[in-house]
Amino acid sequence: MKINYDRRYYTLGIITIAWGISLVALFLGVLNVIAGENIPHLTFFIGDVQTKTSGDNDWSAAELNEELNSKSQIKTADESRAEITLTDNTVIRVGEDSEYELDSLLSGKDSFKSDSKLNRGRLWVNIRKLAGKNARFSARTPTAVAAVRGTVFRMDVNDGDSTTALYVYRGIVEVGGPQWAPDYGKMHKLKAPTQVKGPKEVSINEWTEIVRAQQKLLIGPKGVISKEQFDIQSDKKDDWVLFNIERDSLLSMNEKY
Repeated sequence: MKINYDRRYYTLGIITIAWGISLVALFLGVLNVIAGENIPHLTFFIGDVQTKTSGDNDWSAAELNEELNSKSQIKTADESRAEITLTDNTVIRVGEDSEYELDSLLSGKDSFKSDSKLNRGRLWVNIRKLAGKNARFSARTPTAVAAVRGTVFRMDVNDGDSTTALYVYRGIVEVGGPQWAPDYGKMHKLKAPTQVKGPKEVSINEWTEIVRAQQKLLIGPKGVISKEQFDIQSDKKDDWVLFNIERDSLLSMNEKY
């Protein structure tokens, strides 16, 4: 069943019911984690959402609390959204007109490793601080790789030229080109923030960037285009951003943006 809603103002009754159902699904997912399964689940979705698992040739309609694994893919249509809950309450949300893949996933009691791909569309990631020395999470687009251990960020991929926009809301994200392999075990000495100069495209083979809270990085097919601060209040005018902030608050994540 497809639920239609205004892009700026959702029908309160529909969203309240949908969120209530998703909280039940989230609770069931938590029970799986407690039982030692640590299996990612589809804990919330609106509209036309389809999934595909490894070995499947065809897409299937998504099911609430559906189990996901390595190579699982999620595809959303117009006015559709989906939420995946991983171990330790880590949450990934896929926006409308998007394609997202859990490329590899290893989830255990004391370790968590996930590499994923956003082929097109919008992604919101709320990573709780991952436990374990080798814990990691990365999100790849056609033009960039973002590696994190505990942060809140979003990525938008332009469907035309695959330009990637990365926004960081909490913590730090390390970003490199599409061939970059993040070194999660290496400590990086971070420099003090400096004023960023105007747009300057850098070769895609030469760069890695540290992106801090309330910074936006724009990456094109040939490398970094710009890096700048963004205003969180203006950003909240985007209904996708506001939806995720409210959703994080609903799930008692105690986030402050």
